[in-house]
Amino acid sequence: GGPCVSPKTTPSRIIRVSQGYLFGKFLQRALFEWKKGAESALEHLLKMIGGLQAKDFAYLIRFRLQEDGQAFSEYLEWFLGECLKGFIAEKVPWDHAAFGELSKPEGVGKSIEGAFDGPSVNIAELFHHVRVERRGIHSPGGYRLGDLYAQPKGSGVRAVITPDCDLVERKGQTKARNVLTMEGELNTFDKSSAVADDLVLRNGKPYSVRWKPKDLEMFPVSGAEALHNNKRFQLLGTLRPLYAQEMQRRALTDLSRIGLPVAPAMGIDAAAEVWVRKATGNDTLVRIAVSAPAIATIIPSRTGEMERRGHRVLLRRRFLSEMFERLHELDRSEMHDGDVENLNRILRGKSSDRLYEGVLGIGRFTAEPKFGMGFILGNEPSRKQDAAWLQIVLKTSTEYTEELETVDPLA
Repeated sequence: GGPCVSPKTTPSRIIRVSQGYLFGKFLQRALFEWKKGAESALEHLLKMIGGLQAKDFAYLIRFRLQEDGQAFSEYLEWFLGECLKGFIAEKVPWDHAAFGELSKPEGVGKSIEGAFDGPSVNIAELFHHVRVERRGIHSPGGYRLGDLYAQPKGSGVRAVITPDCDLVERKGQTKARNVLTMEGELNTFDKSSAVADDLVLRNGKPYSVRWKPKDLEMFPVSGAEALHNNKRFQLLGTLRPLYAQEMQRRALTDLSRIGLPVAPAMGIDAAAEVWVRKATGNDTLVRIAVSAPAIATIIPSRTGEMERRGHRVLLRRRFLSEMFERLHELDRSEMHDGDVENLNRILRGKSSDRLYEGVLGIGRFTAEPKFGMGFILGNEPSRKQDAAWLQIVLKTSTEYTEELETVDPLA
């Protein structure tokens, strides 16, 4: 007796087979319980519908649907569909052990291989039915939020984002004279930008829609250029309300974001002093006399720029030229070796040219020391251990200094 096991069958193979059997067993039981609950829910719904009278429907049509301009078929689809879904949620025994076993991360489904052929297309089609309504239930020439119009031969698709309340016909016309649409692009799933959440089917093939919130276009509600008459497009389906509203939110979020105006390039004049570190006993800073007009211009940083680079500083050419002359005259024997190295780098041709270009034209940033050189906002140079060996102290009025020091990284 006993099962016939091939000599080549390994214990791991037996475990996988047994787990596969258990997975199928629990899955079959779970689907059976869902089917039984769904049948009970449908039976209960039909019983409740049977208890309604013709005047109940007449009341809805006369005082609700006709007033709102909504088609009876649309309302019935939503109303009875939501009722059935609610009854299914009540009738299915979701606490059954089969659902619990299939929900465990380490449960029986863990050993089932995920790469297999066949069911993926069916899953895609089911998900498409969840998202997209393909039945043209709204009146000819009418529109609904979430209508998808695709180019017959291209990859372009446009989605209607005008609210339903403006698209409903009342007394032969709608509130909206134009239909607002958002552009989308159909991509196959071999592209890296494809997202399964935005799946739609076209001619039985799954596509991902990449929405472009900045590409909005208006179409007239009626006439030759209206979407339903435009030969550039054909109706692909209508996103169901939950997904249509999420897609509409993308466009409105992008459209309603705050675009702040660019602040002007305001300049603040500051008196400039040059200080150099010398190694005479204790490290000390000495001021280098520069007779040329020692005026610098500080351009305050924009939002976000200060944390990375600080304020921008521009110097006058005469001031910078005389500063270089004074630096050439420095006694290198009174300086630290590292400071001498930085000094020599500044005075070299290419480095000197870059420094001139940066400080005179583009502006040097206070948070970007170059060759160990730094800018200080205030009345005195910095005497911290890691302070720059060459400091240009920028003196402004007390009001400006306090304001700039509150945000300046080197203050």
